[in-house]
Amino acid sequence: MKYFLKPVIATCLMALVYASNGQNLRETLLQMENTFDVDYPVNENIRYIHKVVNNLNLYYFANVGSGIEEARVILRGDLHLDSWDPHSGSRQKLATIRINNNLSGLSKTQVNLNLNPFQSIFYVEAEN
Repeated sequence: MKYFLKPVIATCLMALVYASNGQNLRETLLQMENTFDVDYPVNENIRYIHKVVNNLNLYYFANVGSGIEEARVILRGDLHLDSWDPHSGSRQKLATIRINNNLSGLSKTQVNLNLNPFQSIFYVEAEN
């Protein structure tokens, strides 16, 4: 069995067990809220890489298209991020919005991605 199917099957089995007490299966799955580490609307011009280095998240976003690209990006976890521009060398604190799911206890961070044609950017988790 492919490794990426195991978490999906485990989640479904857990949901069935939790739902056996009469709770709606859909409600149970929503409470569990498995989420991607990076989520944004489908866009063929936006590419990303996510790595964890020394327990800090590092995200690289690139616009591979010839137009301006804007997207609301959701990142898993409660993150404080800095924006690093590899083209200019500038660094600045990134404005973020925290999103909490009271049912699952999962936190997410929303950021607005704005990239000029063929531009890239790093989002680096700030050390506490």
